[in-house]
Amino acid sequence: MKKLLLPLLLTALQAVAADLLLVVESTLDTRVTPSLDQYIADAKAEGWNVETVKWPARSNKDTLAHVRLAEQVIWPRAKATTDLHVMMIGKLPMPYSGFNLLPDGHTDTVGAYATTLYYACPDAKWTDIRDNSGYKSKAQFINRPGDGKFDQQVGPGGTSAASLEMGKLQAKIGFLDMSVMGTAKSWGSTNTVVDLQAKAYIQYFQRNHDYRTRQWSPKTGAGNGAYTKRPTGYFQDWAYRTLGTNDYYFFFAPTASSTQPYAACDMGPYSVVFDFKALPYQSTYWSTLTGPWAVLDLSYGSYQIDFGAQRLVNPLVTGALATANSATGAWDLTGMFQGKTLGQLWGQTVNRGMANTYCVLYGDPTIVVRKPGNAAQPVAPVAVINPSVVVGTAPVAVTFDGSSSYDSDGSVAAYDWNFGDGHTAQGAIVNHAYTQAGTYTAVLTITDDSGLSHSESVAIEVASPNVPPVAQFSVNTTSGTAPLAVVFDAASSTDSDGQIVSYTWDFGDGNTAAGQTVQHSFVNEGTYQVNLSILDNRGGVSVASKTIVVEAVEQQILRIETITTRTIETSTGTTAYALVRVTTPSGSPISGIAVTGRWTGIASNNKTLTTDVNGQVEIASKKVTTAGTLTFSITKMLLENFTYDPSLNEVSTATVVVSALDFGVQESASL
Repeated sequence: MKKLLLPLLLTALQAVAADLLLVVESTLDTRVTPSLDQYIADAKAEGWNVETVKWPARSNKDTLAHVRLAEQVIWPRAKATTDLHVMMIGKLPMPYSGFNLLPDGHTDTVGAYATTLYYACPDAKWTDIRDNSGYKSKAQFINRPGDGKFDQQVGPGGTSAASLEMGKLQAKIGFLDMSVMGTAKSWGSTNTVVDLQAKAYIQYFQRNHDYRTRQWSPKTGAGNGAYTKRPTGYFQDWAYRTLGTNDYYFFFAPTASSTQPYAACDMGPYSVVFDFKALPYQSTYWSTLTGPWAVLDLSYGSYQIDFGAQRLVNPLVTGALATANSATGAWDLTGMFQGKTLGQLWGQTVNRGMANTYCVLYGDPTIVVRKPGNAAQPVAPVAVINPSVVVGTAPVAVTFDGSSSYDSDGSVAAYDWNFGDGHTAQGAIVNHAYTQAGTYTAVLTITDDSGLSHSESVAIEVASPNVPPVAQFSVNTTSGTAPLAVVFDAASSTDSDGQIVSYTWDFGDGNTAAGQTVQHSFVNEGTYQVNLSILDNRGGVSVASKTIVVEAVEQQILRIETITTRTIETSTGTTAYALVRVTTPSGSPISGIAVTGRWTGIASNNKTLTTDVNGQVEIASKKVTTAGTLTFSITKMLLENFTYDPSLNEVSTATVVVSALDFGVQESASL
C-alpha cells in the first residue's frame, strides 16, 4: 500500500530543492535509526538535499554547548544557502534568551525562554550581560551574565531597536525532543522511560511517513478551541477566508455535562488547530488518542509556553506533526495551503508578527500542510521578494528581486509588481525609485501555469533627507595663564529632526575627549582652536570651534640688594657670616628664595638656604684657624615664576679679612 502511494508524494508534495540539515543526538536510541532512515528517504524523495550531523546530548554542566553547535555546524551552512531547514532530533542544546519576558502573566515565569531563533540568526548581535536574578521566578527563567542565556527578547521583524539588531533570519528550525515527555507512569505505561521515549520517536516518524505518503490526511481544515466558549476572532476569520465555513470547527473546555474535547478529536485530524486552554495538557489525556490529531497544533495556556511544557510535547507523542505556542499573538499562516513549509511559516511569523524570541516550532519544519481530503490539487505558487534595500533616505532606488519565487507543481508564468506609490512593473527582477518620504507596501503577485496566483509584500521605509545637527558649546573661560582648566559644555547643540548620538572634542593640543560636557587643562602657553564634532542618529555631522588663549605666567626679577658680613671668633677658630637681602628691582623683599652662596679663600664651602619674610638669609663659612681672606658670592637663586638677574645686583660679592689679632665679633657692610 505504501509503495503504491509513493508517486503521489513525488507529485503533489514535491518542493523546490532545498537544504535540510538534521542535527541528531549522538546517543539517540539506535532503535529509532530505521525510522529516521525512512524519514530521510521521504525527504530526499521530495527533493530535499539532506545532511546529517551528530552532536552530543545537552548537559547542565555545559552551558555554552549551543554556542558551539551554532558556530561549528548550523551557522556556516545557513550562510551557504538561501533556504536551510534544520531539524534537531533528540536531547540537544536548547538556547535561552530574554530577561523580563512574561508571556502568560504569572510573575514566577518572568525571565528567559527557550529560543531556537538563536540558531537561525548567525549575524545577530547576541549578548549575555543582563541580570534578572532580582525577579522571583522559577530557576529555569533566571538569566545571569555569562550563564549562556542571551539578553535579546525580539527577533527580526520587530519594531524595537533590539529587534533591528537581530540580523537576518537565515534558517528554519524545528526541534523534536521526546526526552521531556514525562514519566512512564504519567503515560499509563509499564515500560521504562528509555523504552517509552524510543517508542515515541518511532511513532512520530511513522506518523510523519504516513502523512507524506497520504495514508492519512486532515479531515477538518481548522480546529479552534477556547475555554471562554468564544471563537478566536483572527483564527476564525482566517479559516473562513482560506477554507470556508465547512472546514472550521469550534470546541471548548469540558464541563461535568460535556465531553467536547473528545468530540473535537473525532473531528480530526485537523490541518491546523488553535487551542486556547480548551484541551488539558496532562499526559493522561493525550495517551487516549489512537490516531493523528493535527498537522500543526498551536496552543496557549498558563505555564505551558516554555520548552518542556506538556502541552507542547504531548501532542507530538501521539497525534501531531508539529506544535508551537501562540502566546503573544497570531501566527502568520499566509501560504499554509500553497506549498509553504512549517519552517517557512515559523520564519514569516517571527519576521512579521510574533517577533518574540520564544516563538519556537516543535516538530518537522519541512512539512507542507494540506487541505482536508486526499485528492491531489494544483498547488499555488509562492511569491518571494528580495529587495536590495528596505530603508533609506529619499530618493531611494530599490531593486526588487522576485526570482526566488517558485511553483512546486509547475512554473511561474507572470510577475506583476505594484510599488505602492502609483507605479507598477512586470518581470522577475525590476528597479524602482521612491522620491517622496513615506512607508510604501510593494506587492509582488505571481501567477503559475495553471492560473493560480500568490502575492507577497514588503514594506519600504523612505525617510526625508536628514537635517544636520547644529553644534554649539560654551566655555567657562577663553583665556588665562597656564595651567588653564576649561569646562566645555555642548548642551546647547541641537538636532531638529532626530537626536545627537555622539560628541567628540579636539582640544588642539593633541588631546581629545567624548561627551556632552567635558573638562580639559592646557598646560602650555599658546593659542588653541578647540573643535566640537557632533553626530546625529542619521549620520549628520556638525562642527563648532572656539579659540582658547593660554598665557605664560609673568616672570618677576630678583636681585641682591645688600650683603652684610660678620665674623665670630672662638677658641677653636673664626667663622664668617654673610647676610644676604634679596628684593625686586623696586626694593620689595621676596621670601622663599632658595639662595646658594659660596665661600672661597682660606676656606671653601657651598650652602643653600631660603629667605625669610624680610627677604634675608645668612650663610656661614667653614671655621678657619689661619689668617687670610674669605670671599662670599651668590651662585644661584631659585623660585618658581621668578628670574634672577645678576646685572641688577646692588652688590654681588663680599670679602672678609681674618687676622691673627681678630677677637670677638666683627661686622662690616659690603660696598
